Amino acid sequence: MDKHSPEPWTMVKVYPSPRYGADFPYRVEAADQFSPCMIYGDGTQNRGTAEANAERIVACVNNLAGLNPKAIPQLAREVESLIRSADLMGTNLKGSTTNLRAALAKAKEATP
Repeated sequence: MDKHSPEPWTMVKVYPSPRYGADFPYRVEAADQFSPCMIYGDGTQNRGTAEANAERIVACVNNLAGLNPKAIPQLAREVESLIRSADLMGTNLKGSTTNLRAALAKAKEATP
């Protein structure tokens, strides 16, 4: 598999125009100025949804920089396993499980 465009990715507002034929388009742009995708609000989505979708794409790519995205589910399972083991042993591993628990909860929380 080829490598994706380099980080950071950004979201660029593209004002409605006949060229794009849709309301509220957003362009996702990589550091090399390649634009991997456009996000449109085409009447079925409101402006906020189109913007939120573009922001999510950018956040996912940038926050996974340097990580193998296919390994993230296994990483989350291992963190959960470590927390359960520490809980069973009745230890907090010097505060580490508290921090891991908070990070895992934040990662799993529903996005607005």
